[in-house]
Amino acid sequence: FARAIKTPGLELVFGTDAVALAHGRNVEELICRVRAGQSPMDAIVSATSAGAAALGLGNSLGVVATGYDADLIAVAGDPSRDIAALRHVVFVMRGGRRYR
Repeated sequence: FARAIKTPGLELVFGTDAVALAHGRNVEELICRVRAGQSPMDAIVSATSAGAAALGLGNSLGVVATGYDADLIAVAGDPSRDIAALRHVVFVMRGGRRYR
């Protein structure tokens, strides 16, 4: 992975192929990516807008803007500075409905 992030033009997209009992723990991969040298924001983008674009859904997902579908979380802390803040979710909204 460390070599991949240094490859010019290579787009890294976060996958959602969690194995049994791993759902809800995907943040650990983002933390590992940052430890390997990816910036926190690049890791977040790989799991949001880059993922939507890779699936051909960039015109409707992956952006917080009018006319886009967005699932949102809020965390305690600033994940752009400390990716581990994503472990501390305090708010979840999916499809316009608040869950937490």
